[in-house]
Amino acid sequence: MRKSATIKLSSIRRQLDAANELLASAIPQSSKATICCMIEALLNEANLYKGFNCLYWTTKGCAEWQESGRNNDKSKRPLIYGPEGVDCKPEFVSDIQGEYSRRYYIHNEL
Repeated sequence: MRKSATIKLSSIRRQLDAANELLASAIPQSSKATICCMIEALLNEANLYKGFNCLYWTTKGCAEWQESGRNNDKSKRPLIYGPEGVDCKPEFVSDIQGEYSRRYYIHNEL
């Protein structure tokens, strides 16, 4: 039988804050993808995973979509990942553009 370890929620929050800062920095998408995999595995294992938001969408894309009258005929992908972040290569570097430029959240109540 596997022994379970206990970790403080405050420690997980600190680590998540540090990871979110890295995801919002100008590092390659391949590095961000690795960070995302680690975050999702940890949060799912701890039953804390609440989801994420794409940084371009929350900082610019949503406002652009609302200003355009919420036109559903146009693809939202450039508004979610950024105009240069759609189908970008693993070596693409940006702070907020790209599929793995995200901010993760955890459940507050336990």
